[in-house]
Amino acid sequence: FYWNVKHGFVSFKHVSTLATKSSSPPNFGSFFEFLGGQLLLLSVFPLLVLPYAWLKSFKQERLAFFTFFSFIPFAFFLALSLFKRVEANWVGFAYFGGFILIAYFLKNRLLLLSSYLFGFLLVVLLHFTPLLDLVGLGRLLPPEKDPAKVGVGWKRLGDVVSEMRHKEKIISPRYQISAELAFYVKGNPRTYCINLGRRMNQYDLWEKDYQGDAIFVDYSPIHPKVLQASEGVVEYREVPIYWRGVEVKRFFVYKLKGLKKVEESMPGSY
Repeated sequence: FYWNVKHGFVSFKHVSTLATKSSSPPNFGSFFEFLGGQLLLLSVFPLLVLPYAWLKSFKQERLAFFTFFSFIPFAFFLALSLFKRVEANWVGFAYFGGFILIAYFLKNRLLLLSSYLFGFLLVVLLHFTPLLDLVGLGRLLPPEKDPAKVGVGWKRLGDVVSEMRHKEKIISPRYQISAELAFYVKGNPRTYCINLGRRMNQYDLWEKDYQGDAIFVDYSPIHPKVLQASEGVVEYREVPIYWRGVEVKRFFVYKLKGLKKVEESMPGSY
C-alpha cells in the first residue's frame, strides 16, 4: 500500500483498467476464446472431467474445500468472459483444487492414459509447430498465427545489437524488446523503454537515464520524436526474422548520436 501511495496508486489503476474494459454482452468471441485457452492449459480430458468432478463433489463434504476454491473462481471468470476479454491464466489459481478433484475422479485407467497421451501430443505440437509442416498440416496453424513466433529471433537481434554497440544505451518503445535485449545483448546491459503512446508498464516507474549515444530498436521505422531528439543516425540495420520459412517480424535498429530526452506521451491507459 505504501508503495502505491508513493507511485500514485498505479497498480490500482492497472486493475481498474482491466476491470472496466468491456464490450456489449454477450460477447461469445471472448467466451469461446477463454474456453479455448482452458483447453490448451488443461487438455481435453481434464477439462471434460472437471465439471463432472464438481457435480459429484457437491454431495461430498470432505471434498467441499476443493470444490469451493475451484468452481467459484472458474464460474466467475467464465461469466465475466461474456462481457470482456479474460486472459486464460487469470483462473489459474482455481486449478490447485481442481487438479485434486480431477485426480480423485479420473480413476479409469483408459481415460487416464488417454489424457496423458493427448496432453503429451498437444504439448509437442504447440512447442514444435514445424512438425505440422512435416505432416502436411501447416495450414491448421500458419506461421503468421503461430504463438511460437513470439519466442524466435531474439538471439539474432541481440547479436546484431551487440555488433553495433560499444557503450551506447539501448532504448525501445516496447517493453518486450527492451527486456529481451537486456538478456541477449552481450554484457546484459540495462535497457530503457520510452513511452510513445502505449499503455504504462514497469519501465515507466524506473529512472530513464538514456541520454547520449544510443541504440533505438522497434518493429517499425524510427519515430520522428526520437529522430528529432538526436543529432542523427550513425548506423542503421533491418533484421528480418523467419519462422517456418516465412518472415514473421522485422526489427529496425538505429545507432543514434547525442540522443537527448525524448518528449514522451502520457500513458494512454494503465
